[in-house]
Formats: sequence, structure tokens, C-alpha cells
Amino acid sequence: LDRVADTNDPASVEALILTIGSRLDPGEAISARLADNAAALAFELQDETMGPTLHRMHILARASLRDYARAFAAYGRWVSTPPTAAQVETVRALWASLVEFADDTSFLDTFFQRRADLDQVNAEPELRLDIAARLVAMGFSEEARQTLGQEAADTERGKQILAAAALAEFDPLGAMAQIADLEGPENELVRAQALAMNGDHHGAATAFAAAGHPEDAGAEAWRAGDLRTASVSGPGPLRAALAAMGLAKTDLGGANPSISDFSENT
Repeated sequence: LDRVADTNDPASVEALILTIGSRLDPGEAISARLADNAAALAFELQDETMGPTLHRMHILARASLRDYARAFAAYGRWVSTPPTAAQVETVRALWASLVEFADDTSFLDTFFQRRADLDQVNAEPELRLDIAARLVAMGFSEEARQTLGQEAADTERGKQILAAAALAEFDPLGAMAQIADLEGPENELVRAQALAMNGDHHGAATAFAAAGHPEDAGAEAWRAGDLRTASVSGPGPLRAALAAMGLAKTDLGGANPSISDFSENT
């Protein structure tokens, strides 16, 4: 296929489409030479039957090379209003590649330049969730909310993303409201972080324990004045310090000491 694609043989166009497609499916990178050939043929044959397929192959070939600037620029020159089914399919695949593989700079540059594409092609909830999750992780909470849309926001993962956005904005009550009806360790961890941020260290200790994070539970118990729990499950340096001051669980008998007991010891 490679040899035929590089000739002027009548079958070269089909060979080029097949060779690029066969490498895109398993996620292989396409050579710049093949991407350039697809671009030239897409321009030459844009009004022919194979025109849309060549445009798609060229754009996704650029994406496979992580050349997202040229890929989105090519899509921008090709897209019509309203976009065709082929264009919708192509840009969705392009965004999926961007959110999974692009470095932070490329991702943010492209997002702020091209985010209108997401509404134009009515991006499906799963893609919106992936983009929003990456935005939240990078500190762009408001942009994540705008990207989600109502359908995606109403899913369990959407609520988790909105809770993470609320935590990033120091809004623990907002975070807890988002996951109020959700269960499981992942949601319990968010709840624990929100409770800790809100100053409810007893509640945070319980939630961290339920989420399977005993050291965090012990640290929150320490902040709540529960030295017994802190001496058992807190971080290593904290347990060692409590033991050195005679405040480890084995030294306490049936007592559950408070911070005031700690102050007397010190």
C-alpha cells in the first residue's frame, strides 16, 4: 500500500486512504509524508467522492503526529455551516485525541481557540466529561462547568467533576451538594476533603476511613483532638511523636485523650 500510495497509479488515492486508515485504527503515528500527500489530494479532489475521506485522513494523520495546530487549522478550512456528518465525526475524533494525548500548552491553546466546535457539532457527553475533567485538573473550573452541558453534568462523573471544581474554588458545601446522593469510596474521598476544608475534622476522619485512606483519617483525627485515633492511623511521624510523648494508644489504657491532655504532657 505504501508503494502504491506514492505513485501516480489510478489506485494511489485509495491506497493512501487504506494505508493511513490501517495505522490510525491501532493508534500508530502516520508519517509526515503521508499526511502531506493526503493534504494535497484532499485539496485537489475536494469536490470528488473521496474528498471528505481524504480530508479526514489528513486531519487525523496530523493528530497522530500530535500536530494539533495544523490539524485544527485544516479542519477549520474544511468545515461547512452546518457541518456535514463526516466533519462532525472527524472533529469529535480530533478532540478525543487532543484531550488524551496533547501536552498542557497545546491542549489549552486549542481549547480556548476552538471550543465553539464542541457546541457546533453537539459533542457527546463522554467527550465533554473528558475535556472538563482535564480542565478541572489544570485549575479551569468555570470553563469545565461551561463545557459539561446539562446532560453530562447530570451523570455521576459529571457531578464528581463539578464537586472537584467546587473544591478548587474553596467551596466545600458546594462540593458536598454535588455528591450528596452518590456513594462509594471515590465519592467518600471527595466528601472527606470537603469536610476537612469546612473544618469538620471529626466528620472528615470518618469519611477518610470509609474511603480507605487511614493516614488521612488519622491526620484529621489529630486536628479534631482525637489523639487515640491519630496514634493508631495517623502519618508515621505523627504516630512516632505521640508515642515519644507517651500518648500512643498502648500508653492510654481506656482513655481517649484530648488536645488538652497533649498540652499538659508537653
